[in-house]
Amino acid sequence: MKKITVITAIIISLSGCHSEKDQHFKQVLKDNLEAMRTVQYTFNERNIPLKIILDQSRIDKYGIDKSQFTLIDSMTEVLDQKLTHQTNKLIIEKENTTDKVFYEATIEYLKFIRDLENDITPFLKSIEDTIIENEEELSIPVREKALRINTEMSNWRRVEQDFYDKYDIKQKMVDSLENTFKR
Repeated sequence: MKKITVITAIIISLSGCHSEKDQHFKQVLKDNLEAMRTVQYTFNERNIPLKIILDQSRIDKYGIDKSQFTLIDSMTEVLDQKLTHQTNKLIIEKENTTDKVFYEATIEYLKFIRDLENDITPFLKSIEDTIIENEEELSIPVREKALRINTEMSNWRRVEQDFYDKYDIKQKMVDSLENTFKR
């Protein structure tokens, strides 16, 4: 009888560890995916009117629909707030875990987006203010970073896949977790 109780206690404690491990990697996954999805969605939404203005400026810098700048400014402000919030949240969560690599990769990507945003703002100002003639000079860092965005995303995807492999996470589980924080 004593043997059965000890074995039962071991099984219960092992299943508890497994459950803690599941909770741990689910939380790490949720934190990182939620941050990426939130920022990417806002970034992509803001880039729609931004692309329109950039296309217009290539055709005729003086014929740009300036009303779009107000929309872009407000969307950029929202993006900045989300970048700040998500980055700070990940930094705090990273300190509470032993699994820091995924957090660090996500934070690095978000910092890259912030760096790109810091270059976009003066560049857009030069397009909006037709008196300023340094548009070409200001566009260089923006173009260079825009070209690097796919590389940065690939780096993040590699770390994401390593995390999935480490915990044997299948796409079905990722989809399920994403559905929970989309609600």
